[in-house]
Amino acid sequence: MEKKVAFISEGYTETKDKTGGSILNTEFLKRLVSLGYKVDVYSGRFENITNLMSNYYSLDELENVDLRSKYDYVLSDQAIYESDITYIHSHSYKYRIEKLQTKLTQLTYKLISSRHHKKRVMADIKIKENLDKIPQIVVSSFFLKKDYMQNLGVAEEKLVILPPPVINVKAPNFRAKGKTVIFG
Repeated sequence: MEKKVAFISEGYTETKDKTGGSILNTEFLKRLVSLGYKVDVYSGRFENITNLMSNYYSLDELENVDLRSKYDYVLSDQAIYESDITYIHSHSYKYRIEKLQTKLTQLTYKLISSRHHKKRVMADIKIKENLDKIPQIVVSSFFLKKDYMQNLGVAEEKLVILPPPVINVKAPNFRAKGKTVIFG
């Protein structure tokens, strides 16, 4: 019997010219398809779709779907939805604010962009609620693991570090010409 997977993300693309997280998502889902899984993608926006997956749905359609009865596994990107597993590849908003140089810079940022600040704080609250319900959380680095433990109270045993895949890239302007530089 064919296994069915739902993948939920705010944005989804199938091209390699985007962020590391979107590349990772696409490569991971392509691997699932190659292993015989039927993958449906739910997203708020789609870019450069090549019909690699089974079906593509708007996030709005999640309101009418009982994911647990329809799919064997529910995966989410950045904990935007309660799922079986989520992959986190960016820092929490609280961490980002704390990394601003001074308390004055932090306050200035919050005041100037108060609407954006409130929106991000609310998003982190929703992410925290989802993380509490998600049994397995994959992060891309030790620093993200530490961030989510300290700033969102995620239990260490729920967090697993899975670094992004290593991509070989020819770097023509690199000093040691002709060498392969590995990013990841």
